[in-house]
Amino acid sequence: MFKILLKILIFIYLVVFIFYFSIQIISDDNYVLNENNYNDNVGLLIDENNENISSDQPWLTNKVDHSDIEESNEKMNNDVGANIVRLDVKDKIFIDNIPFTTQSPFANWENSMQQDGCEEASSIMAMKWVQNENLEKEDALNYILNISEYIEEKYGEYRDISVYDIKNWIFNDYFKYENVEVLENVTKETIINKLNNNNILLIPTNGRLLENPNFVSPGPKTHMVVILGYDIEKNIFIVNDPGTRLGENYEYNMDILYNAIYSYPTGYHEDVDFVEKNIIVVWK
Repeated sequence: MFKILLKILIFIYLVVFIFYFSIQIISDDNYVLNENNYNDNVGLLIDENNENISSDQPWLTNKVDHSDIEESNEKMNNDVGANIVRLDVKDKIFIDNIPFTTQSPFANWENSMQQDGCEEASSIMAMKWVQNENLEKEDALNYILNISEYIEEKYGEYRDISVYDIKNWIFNDYFKYENVEVLENVTKETIINKLNNNNILLIPTNGRLLENPNFVSPGPKTHMVVILGYDIEKNIFIVNDPGTRLGENYEYNMDILYNAIYSYPTGYHEDVDFVEKNIIVVWK
C-alpha cells in the first residue's frame, strides 16, 4: 500500500514539474517574438523617416536637416571673420592714386547740397580711384550736385545718407558699381585688415568727435571720410576728409577716429538709440 502511494506522489510531482517547465518555454518564446517585432517596427520607423538608413541601424532614429545649421555657421564665420586679426599686417599702409575733393570744391558752403555733400564727395573719390581717373574741381562739383539731385528725386533724401543707402543708391544705382559691401560692428583691426587687402573704406562719423581744428565749431554732427592708410607706430589713420580744403591725406589719431565712427541713419540729423560702427568697403 505504501509503495502505491509513493508512486502516485512521484507521478504527481513529475506532472507538475513538466507543466511548469512548459510554461517557461512558452514565455521565453513570446519574449523573443515580441523583441523581434519591436526591432522590426523600429526599423520600419527608421526607414519611413530616413530613406537611406537601413533597419540594422536602430540608433539612427531621426532624420536631421543640417541646412539651417550650416547656414547659421556660415553666417557666424563670416561675421567673426570680418574682425579676425591678421598676423601678416604691415606696419603701415598707404593706398595712393585716390583723388581728393572737398564737398564744396569752390567753397560755396551756403549751398545745402554741398554743405551736406560729404557722402557724395566720398563716393566720388572712391569711384575715381576705381576708374583710375583724376578729379578736377569742376567735375567734382558737377558730380556732387548731380548725385544729390538724383537721389533726392528718386529716393527722397540727399542730406544724411546711411551706409546702406550709399551702397544701394550711389554705388549700385547711380554708378552701377557692385564691388562694395557694408561691414557691421567693425573693430580697428577690421579696418587695418581691409586696408591690407588694398580696399578703401568710407567711414561715417560724428564729426564733432574728430577734433579737427579746420572745422567750423562745433563741427558736423554727421560726417563721412575716406580711409586710405594707417601707420601703427604713429597710431594714425590716413584719410581724405572732404569737410576741409586741408583734408587730403589728413592724419587722425586711430583711437579718436575709431571712437567717432557713427553709422547714422538716412534723414537729417536723426537721433539713434544705439551707436553702430558700420562702414563701407570698396575694392577694384
